[in-house]
Amino acid sequence: MGNFMPFVAGGLAFTDLKITENGVAPGGLYTGWTVGTGADLALGNNMVGRVEVLYDDYGTKAYTDYSASLTAWTGRVALIWRLP
Repeated sequence: MGNFMPFVAGGLAFTDLKITENGVAPGGLYTGWTVGTGADLALGNNMVGRVEVLYDDYGTKAYTDYSASLTAWTGRVALIWRLP
């Protein structure tokens, strides 16, 4: 595809989340899954530009008085310099 390389990504996701409820902070390490897409573009011999979007889902967690659906969207833009 020349200098353009689209990709998909997926896998295991981790987050360290702290939620305070009535002075108590339940939470900790949550595990879930992630899926996303993006593209790399060669900008020269050693430079690559990247755009990526990821969706993370950690499920629904039940607390004392409520439940929370823990999801997140992440967008990234990067310049990558490869060593010769």
